[in-house]
Amino acid sequence: MKKVFKLSVISIAVSALIAPAAVALYPAVPIVQAPTSTNQILAKSTEIRVNSNLDSVQIVEVIVNGKSVKAEVISGGKIRAAGLIGPKDEIKVMIQTNTGVKSEVKVIKFKDPFSLANVNFAVNSSALTNKSRALLNEVASIVKTKGFMNISLIGYTDPDGSLGLNQALSIARAKVVANYLKSKGLTANFSEDAKADKNPIADNSTKQGKALNRRVEITVI
Repeated sequence: MKKVFKLSVISIAVSALIAPAAVALYPAVPIVQAPTSTNQILAKSTEIRVNSNLDSVQIVEVIVNGKSVKAEVISGGKIRAAGLIGPKDEIKVMIQTNTGVKSEVKVIKFKDPFSLANVNFAVNSSALTNKSRALLNEVASIVKTKGFMNISLIGYTDPDGSLGLNQALSIARAKVVANYLKSKGLTANFSEDAKADKNPIADNSTKQGKALNRRVEITVI
């Protein structure tokens, strides 16, 4: 049975409470929901894995960089923690079983990429808007702070226009996002791809849906 525990955020000294084993995270995988508006960060929470099946756990506490965060036991050794966790973050997971036994469990290392943000574009354009620049500034800050070292950029279009035009437009969009992020001093490894109108995330029969599909997906690891 899934158990949900909402824990108040408390400040704890990192040097005092973060054990070396607590750093074993690279990186965690957030739960990503389909976007409802353009130009937004997608990662709202992080799914982490530990070397325990958590079946008999009564209480779980996740401490990130010395602060306790809201946490939810999913199943099969998985915990969903509030907020975005990256390779630079120090994480500690404490559990208490139904019998009252308290212990720390080790976080398992893994390298699953996840979608961090979508940047959107006007019709037939690869130019960044002020709103998209503001989002990319936030993305750059997250990448630096969290320590992500690989960034994948995939450009998309809506279905209007020819395949050749849309393919060229989608790669142009990926390149402009890469150039902007690099201009912010990111030293991560970049890869760029173009998929035209494939993989729509919204209804292309609506104006809003097409606006969401004209995007560059930013994936990090």
